Amino acid sequence: MSEHCVIQTCKRVSRVSCHCCNQHFCREHFIEHDDLINFQTNPLFDEINRLDERLRRLDIDRIVGNVREKLDQWRIECHEKIDRFYKQKCQELDQYVEEKLDKQRKEINKLRSDIIELNDKQNINLLTSTLHTLKQNMDEIEQNHVQVNIRSLLIDNDIISIDNRNKHQFNLLALTSPYQTLKRSGISTNTLTSNDRFLLVHIDSNLCLINKELSIVKRKEWIYDRIEDMCWSSTLYCFVIITLNSIFLFNENTMQIESVENLSTHHWWSCACSNKSLYLSKHAFDSTIFQYSLIPSIQFVKQWHTVDTSKQKQRIDTIIYNNKTLCLMINDQTDQLKFIELRSSDTFNILWSLRLDLNYNNNAIGGCLFTHDEWLVVDWDTSCIFHIVNDGILKESAIYDFVPYNVNLFNSNILVVLTKGGIHFYKV
Repeated sequence: MSEHCVIQTCKRVSRVSCHCCNQHFCREHFIEHDDLINFQTNPLFDEINRLDERLRRLDIDRIVGNVREKLDQWRIECHEKIDRFYKQKCQELDQYVEEKLDKQRKEINKLRSDIIELNDKQNINLLTSTLHTLKQNMDEIEQNHVQVNIRSLLIDNDIISIDNRNKHQFNLLALTSPYQTLKRSGISTNTLTSNDRFLLVHIDSNLCLINKELSIVKRKEWIYDRIEDMCWSSTLYCFVIITLNSIFLFNENTMQIESVENLSTHHWWSCACSNKSLYLSKHAFDSTIFQYSLIPSIQFVKQWHTVDTSKQKQRIDTIIYNNKTLCLMINDQTDQLKFIELRSSDTFNILWSLRLDLNYNNNAIGGCLFTHDEWLVVDWDTSCIFHIVNDGILKESAIYDFVPYNVNLFNSNILVVLTKGGIHFYKV
């Protein structure tokens, strides 16, 4: 028995089946149905063609350019680390050989002195035996019998991951229960920084280096004035520590603290380092950032201003360098507001600026570079944490359970939140 056309008002017998929708039509209505499908699908084909054209025109070098620069910088820093390690081991080798030679000299001199004081045959036998031993030691030295055990350098393939799967998964509301906490007292200063090996914090009058297992592995008593800020310099290969009136360099290997001399005297407030420069702001509402060279020595280069007029009172609370940019967290006393802005480190031109939704106060705001070139900002007066994406758009904000004085991203996957009573660690 023949089926009728699927159109209810049509009494004609179906002649054609549509394979797309499994419906039966008469010839006239199938033509209408086919035209309708074409009308709906043609724009889709046009859109697909446009996407295909965009794909063919994509400039791969432009897409990966910034990331490749980071990889190149990582390679340079790794080469520098290997060179430093090589020089260190060469020095240890030289010192080892010199100590053996020095010991040999002392033994020879002692033997010469004993011969002069010789008084019986028994002593002659002893001295002869000692001389034989010294000759054997000398043979070993001359024959280069120095054992050096060298293992191949193993590189973890996961040290660099190329994906964006976790770009939008982080949620500030997840910062409820830290997986680890270190206690600290109120006499500790409210600043922290890190490199790829250690987190540096000030705990109970000590500079403390914390490793990736979150254990304090080294301590150094801090006997100077209150620390205002700290940052890491890969060029100097040390931490930069600033107080109100001084600048210090702290070596993580030797644990030595060196004062930087012959710099102009200012009341320092915040700091950051690029590969070439040290940036400093003052503890004053004068909108000023000082730029210093790092090598061959720390020397003044230039003075920048966030505004063109001295009537606008701004204090730069935090400076963060990243990929030829400076992220500034600013307290504007004149307009009674706080905001974050990103500037070019070469020209100081503003790339973007974002006002923070806060009731104004004079207290400092802190922050850190987060994953995917994004930013976290903390305001301890309101306990608010802001998450800002890399184009200057606020992603989210939340009230933290404790008073957050500062934050730091350690080892690329550990968020560190500094509070009055402790240091809280979260996996990200």
